[in-house]
Amino acid sequence: MIFDKEYLIKTSNDNIDILMVKDENKFVYLGSKYNEVNNIKRFINNIKLEDGESIIIIIGLSLGQFLDELINLIGEYNKIIIIEPDKNIYNYNLNNNYICNKLEENNITYILYKEKLILKEMLESLINNSYIPVINISTYTNYEKIYLNECNAIVSCINEYIDYIKLSRNSNLLLKDSIIKNYIENLIKLEDYISVGTFKDLFKDKTAIIVSSGPSLHKNIENIKKYTEHVVIISVIRSMNELEYYNIEPDFICVLDPIDKMSKLMKKHMKKNIPIICTEQSNSDLLKEYKGKKIIALNAFRETIRTFNEKEYVSLPEGGSVAHLATSFAVNLGVKNIIFTGQDLAFTNMELHSKLSSDESVLNLQQKINSNDIFYVEGNKEEYVPTNSSLNSFKNWFETLIINNKLINFINATEGGARIHGTKIMNLFDALKEYSIEVPDKHKKIEEILKISKETKKGNIGIRILEELNYLKDITYKGVKLSEKLLDYYIYNKDTDICKIIKELDSIDIRINKFKEIKNFINFVAYDNLETIELGKEFRVPIKEKELDKYIRISNRNIRTYDAYYKAIIELIRYIEQGES
Repeated sequence: MIFDKEYLIKTSNDNIDILMVKDENKFVYLGSKYNEVNNIKRFINNIKLEDGESIIIIIGLSLGQFLDELINLIGEYNKIIIIEPDKNIYNYNLNNNYICNKLEENNITYILYKEKLILKEMLESLINNSYIPVINISTYTNYEKIYLNECNAIVSCINEYIDYIKLSRNSNLLLKDSIIKNYIENLIKLEDYISVGTFKDLFKDKTAIIVSSGPSLHKNIENIKKYTEHVVIISVIRSMNELEYYNIEPDFICVLDPIDKMSKLMKKHMKKNIPIICTEQSNSDLLKEYKGKKIIALNAFRETIRTFNEKEYVSLPEGGSVAHLATSFAVNLGVKNIIFTGQDLAFTNMELHSKLSSDESVLNLQQKINSNDIFYVEGNKEEYVPTNSSLNSFKNWFETLIINNKLINFINATEGGARIHGTKIMNLFDALKEYSIEVPDKHKKIEEILKISKETKKGNIGIRILEELNYLKDITYKGVKLSEKLLDYYIYNKDTDICKIIKELDSIDIRINKFKEIKNFINFVAYDNLETIELGKEFRVPIKEKELDKYIRISNRNIRTYDAYYKAIIELIRYIEQGES
């Protein structure tokens, strides 16, 4: 392949091939016309590589002249991702055998930037989101001069993904005890719940309205009353008081929050017979007390549960917000129109929820909003509105869902808040008038699904999980002891059969990984300890390391990891035994 007239390959003054790209009426060098060798050294020196596990993201490959210097810089386990904003440069490099071989031999990922959604999906597949990654972002010389918008979008996408990981991490640590309790208690009672899969396409080609609890909700919620038989009403739990005030009853309620403040908001609604949508992490005390039917999206343990009782459960995409769960459930129902109201994703007078959707504890929380995390985004009605990284992460999730469901019309009838790209902005009255479709026998259809007879129980789930946890407890304890023997060998040269020990440790890892879903839950329970290991300098791979130091580091890391697993399993066993009693 050769470049067209918008691209030229020239030789720098120090005899290095260098790419020129036409920008408007002039050519710009992607490198240095005068001294490309020094330019490359300067570029590489500015990459602050913390250790041999850091991730380096480079915007722009140009002609790849910096690859040799980059490869000399990195360690065995550094991950390199090069994002190319120019399709022509990308295709040219893919047809260059020398560059392709360099990339392949050194496990360097080279990707073309097309749009933020695609890049986000690529980042999710390339970067472990379990812990906050150590990332260095660099842009090759003059790329930002020609591809400023693309460079900004790439950096924005990377930062949004890191913010999402940070948000998940902070939620995990803050809500850990509540989530463990809910998982255990909900799984033990799983046979009392109906799978969301039984509602698949129940209201195909109809219209659903998602009633969220943003501060603008009171401005238009009354409009729903006239159309209750022409839309499927899915309410988040916080909006129940607001709906009751206007004498509107939803068809489904969604609850996701693991903590008990939701029980306070739902106190006067506990005897209602409206089906409630939940996940394993939803507050188990609320679900126990609520009289209506429970419909569960099983987002973890699906395979484990299936092997226990031969019953299929379905998961739903869920991005951390109860409104995400409600929207995913609407997609599961097969509707062709989804209307949002009260979906502000922004602050109004520094309020996060409508007045009737709040309580004293929530109001206290609102006063603690971090002013350092406030920034402005495009508004749904106003030009710009204040939001924060958490709400913006929720907005990004909606935009991804919308792109992935192109056959559904998404209408944002929220009277304020942040703009959700991909939605049609309308006022609620007009949206209901245009998109509402009569739903004959709506309540009868829901009732028929709810009356589906349950399958015969195949044994207590809690007991089955306990059996597997006790097995994993024994082998992780053995892993600690074997790793200690290895450490003694490397430090004190104690006589031992290290080949046998290594073989046994490999066998233990294989057996642990067989229990993939339970291992993921153990990872969650052990999160803070595992994070210390993952990010601790004494456990991370240095760029240069002596052979003996490597074996000592790995042995110490194994001891700490197996011990973290062992302690987490004991904690889980205690939770289950308490739940069973």
